[in-house]
Amino acid sequence: MFTVEDRDRVTVYYDGECPICTAAADGWRPGAKVYGLELVALQDAPPLEGGPSEEQLRAAIHVYGEGGWLRGAKALQAVYRRLGNRPMAALLTIGIALGLADPVYRLVARHRMHIPLPRRRGRA
Repeated sequence: MFTVEDRDRVTVYYDGECPICTAAADGWRPGAKVYGLELVALQDAPPLEGGPSEEQLRAAIHVYGEGGWLRGAKALQAVYRRLGNRPMAALLTIGIALGLADPVYRLVARHRMHIPLPRRRGRA
């Protein structure tokens, strides 16, 4: 497994048809280049030889780095640590340690297309 402190480039595969996934990726985009993240909508990704199947990629966010693959809550933890978002990384670290992060992630992921996002208000 790779460490998020490494400055090697990591690739984040997310579902570009999912509003929550896309909103998260859009939020990460400003710091992505600085922190070595390449954000790839799985719909734009070429087939991954030796990597997760398309079905697995659709089921959960995946991060690929020099040391291999992370998915779900651990992938999110890696992204937030790399971006320096300590509160989210800490929350995910505690959730993973308590065994809660993965079940909660899977529940949200399973129903992600039906979870409403707050609408952004236009500026006057």
